[in-house]
Amino acid sequence: MKKIIQTERLILRQWAAVDSQKYFEIISDEKVVEFLLGKITLQEAKAFIKRQHDNQNKYGYCLHAAELKKTSE
Repeated sequence: MKKIIQTERLILRQWAAVDSQKYFEIISDEKVVEFLLGKITLQEAKAFIKRQHDNQNKYGYCLHAAELKKTSE
């Protein structure tokens, strides 16, 4: 995975296919979804990650995954 930006605590990086399950779990949390348009399915989570790769390739930018350096979560 290509690292985009690193800080003392975080890494912003490109999404990986293995991120879809964790993203799905996060986006399914009631406390998180309260501020979004609603829950999504696992297939929609996978499609989101694919769109980010497509956007990066087409436009040169996208939303990135954030990872804690200490725990790699």
